[in-house]
Amino acid sequence: MSDQKRPRLGFGGTVVHCYGPNSFKLLSLPAPKPGQVMGLVGSNGIGKSTALRLLSGVLKPNLGRFDNPPDWQEILDHFKGTKLKNYFTRIVVDNLKVISKPQCIYNLNRDYYIATVGQILSRADAREMNQQLAVDLGLIHIMDRELGFLSTGELQRVAITHAALCNADIYLFDEPSTCLDIKQRLKAAQFIRSLVRPNNYVVVVEHDLIVLEYLSDIICCCFGNPGINGAVTLPYSFKEGIDIFLTGFAEEIRRVSGEQVETGARHKYPSVTVTHGKRFRLKHLDMITIRRDPTNSLPRIVDKIESIEDQDQKSAGSHYYMDD
Repeated sequence: MSDQKRPRLGFGGTVVHCYGPNSFKLLSLPAPKPGQVMGLVGSNGIGKSTALRLLSGVLKPNLGRFDNPPDWQEILDHFKGTKLKNYFTRIVVDNLKVISKPQCIYNLNRDYYIATVGQILSRADAREMNQQLAVDLGLIHIMDRELGFLSTGELQRVAITHAALCNADIYLFDEPSTCLDIKQRLKAAQFIRSLVRPNNYVVVVEHDLIVLEYLSDIICCCFGNPGINGAVTLPYSFKEGIDIFLTGFAEEIRRVSGEQVETGARHKYPSVTVTHGKRFRLKHLDMITIRRDPTNSLPRIVDKIESIEDQDQKSAGSHYYMDD
């Protein structure tokens, strides 16, 4: 990775949180900015959900001292001179209200499952927008249904609507587009953007680049070794951050692919290829580029390798190019 594209970590050199001996370590945290939506993007298992729990104040950063955790004053001293110092000070001193939409919607309070959708949303309706949001996310026909009888997509929409109805100083959304179709994803993204106020914070973990592009004012890229450690970059503009993320993703693919090819060669399978997800196969691991499709304005992976446009894009060092 070139120096120009090399990610800058949010806080270097030390452990922000560790779950125990020989367990996952988070090496840095994103610093949310008031009045902006911050997106977090990265592979699974490298600390994105842990980062949200730390930013919520539910989980206190132990600075790697899981057997002798520091108090809040020591934590604030640790982050002295950074924006995280101001952020955590507001959580501790101002007692900011935090609303979190969890990644695993099955972890909702079990008491909720014997309540109906309408009851749950009415309790949370601090913004007096219950009916409007229920209509927009297609929940009207299930308002009398108990949560225990909902599908995963319906549960996701209820969880998003519940969070959006609350008045809070900090909104944290962990993978809000999971189990939703494209129209529902964009509508949910619209709700989340509507929560932004000059003095509140909105942080979203998201894998869908379309949703992330629509949502985010700034993004932080997460890198690391799944289940071992993770780190978060300083914030970038969406385009610059996605370029950095895709550059790092391509390098990781090349590394993992090389290991798999060597394994295949040892077992006399010289034609080993690597398939990523269910939608596409990467044949040229150093050629990941994305452009906006002129027919529908959505991002798509370039399929005409070495076309004139593709060569121009790679020459400019831009993996993610949206010509607006």
